[in-house]
Amino acid sequence: MTVEVEVAFGPENLKVPRDEIERRLDWALKVVRMEEFRDRSPFKLSGGQKQRVAIAAALSMLPEILVLDEPVSGLDPLGKMEVFSVVSNLRKEHKMTVVLVEHEVEEIAKFSDRVVVMDSGRIILEGTPSEVFKQVDRLRKIGVRAPQVSELSYLLNTERKLPKPIHFITLSEARQYLVREFFEGTKPRTSHSSQSNMPKRNQDLTRPPGEGKPCIVVEDLTHIYEGEVEALRGINLQIMEGELIAIIGQNGSGKTTLVKHFNGLLKPTKGRVLVRDVDTREKTVAELSKLVGYVFQNPDHQIFESSVEKEVAFGPRNLGLSESEINQRVEEALRIVGLEKYRAVPPSTLGLGQRRLVTLASVISMKPQIMVLDEPTTGIDWKDTLSLLDTIKTLNKQGHTIILITHDMRVVAMIARRVVVMRRGKILLDDTTRNVFSQPEVLKEAFISPPQITVLAQSLEPYGFPRDLLYVKEFVSNLPYVRKKHHASS
Repeated sequence: MTVEVEVAFGPENLKVPRDEIERRLDWALKVVRMEEFRDRSPFKLSGGQKQRVAIAAALSMLPEILVLDEPVSGLDPLGKMEVFSVVSNLRKEHKMTVVLVEHEVEEIAKFSDRVVVMDSGRIILEGTPSEVFKQVDRLRKIGVRAPQVSELSYLLNTERKLPKPIHFITLSEARQYLVREFFEGTKPRTSHSSQSNMPKRNQDLTRPPGEGKPCIVVEDLTHIYEGEVEALRGINLQIMEGELIAIIGQNGSGKTTLVKHFNGLLKPTKGRVLVRDVDTREKTVAELSKLVGYVFQNPDHQIFESSVEKEVAFGPRNLGLSESEINQRVEEALRIVGLEKYRAVPPSTLGLGQRRLVTLASVISMKPQIMVLDEPTTGIDWKDTLSLLDTIKTLNKQGHTIILITHDMRVVAMIARRVVVMRRGKILLDDTTRNVFSQPEVLKEAFISPPQITVLAQSLEPYGFPRDLLYVKEFVSNLPYVRKKHHASS
């Protein structure tokens, strides 16, 4: 079984001519950036790469009606944009009807004709993207996020008391409005003055990372999978006690391979990994699990017990703890993630967001000082995402070192103080969150795009905007200062 066979399976069963199958195969694999993997087994791909293959297999059939259920879940940011762009073009070129179930609101706003919002089995909003996403307050109440530029227009309307309400859903709309209304009659500058007197920003995201004692040391780490696939190439990295660090990069860049070395799920081909001065090559996964807790990308790979309570108790019981200690840990873990009332429920019957919380509780109950969370927010709605992020912040404040893998740059901006960017098995960037997101040209090499509001600020840099803004509220608070300074210097 190869990627090529998987993608060709559908057209072959539709009795599509061989030359047409070859044309569709080449096209579909190119669309999802998987041409170089056509001879690879799908079972040896990363989670995001498998998702790409599944999308290619659906596209290759060119159906009249295409239903996509969270097709870009787990894809890198530019990969998401590429898939949406292709689906939009398919609709136009082949008159294909596309029904898309998705949480990626910024892409939905750009590519969809109509948006339907559901809550508790009911349709509560329906209309064009503009009609739906301008209702930011209503969306917030049901736990649905709006595009950041829609949140920006909402704040400008409510906080700046604009004479005429504004609504925009895309970057281009936001930029055009801001240039016209706030900088009309002035010229963009090529040089930028000091950012002194600007509103203060979150210093956790600007101070240099790496202060304190390292709890994980990676030295010249290389990992080669069976079949001579070099997934990691000479990685050197230190992670400090109490850090909250995000590891980002395109699908297949080596993120999951790297962190699986931290708890011994993988062993180095070359180099070594030290966890609390312990060489992972000399310890079993069971021994390392006392030091490093790992929450898998797919919670169903981790859950197997008949109730939430039993699932959370499994780890402490295997540590040989007393029943009273086990019960105490279970109670604490369930309280932290907010699942106390689900203790007797089979975890397999819970929603994806709740199953992720079960796996997190299972790790918390082991009380490891280091926790690895592999794409914990993938496939869950914004309400569950915010709840999960609050839990992660609480754990970090309690002294746990948190290592987060994610493709959601908005999440990274909200929670991480340090970001490591990977590309093709190597570290491309390692810096504070603000410094990393202020380098869009470098990020593009890793198929990463900064948060939408950061991209907007960077597009307005010639008018004096800082290129490292991360939040909508920051943007709004900086706007009058930027406008005043720019007009004064024009």
